[in-house]
Amino acid sequence: MKNGDLVEKVGEDKFSNLDFKVGEFGVIIKGPYEKNMTDIEDFINPWKKSSSRIIELKKVVDILKDGRVYKYCVVENFRRIKR
Repeated sequence: MKNGDLVEKVGEDKFSNLDFKVGEFGVIIKGPYEKNMTDIEDFINPWKKSSSRIIELKKVVDILKDGRVYKYCVVENFRRIKR
């Protein structure tokens, strides 16, 4: 996957954005890059700042869908649509 690729969401996990449903499409605008999952959890739920630092790196992308940018989408939950 690279910038400009059309992708479809095929899976969910605890880091998924609930507005971006399985079966919907978007375009990658940034990534893939590695991100610490604890940082993403703190970004989604800032009131539940985790005191323990667990390092789990995953590849993530930023996706544009319907004029909105979804940051830190885990690559494992998406598949590239071939043109």
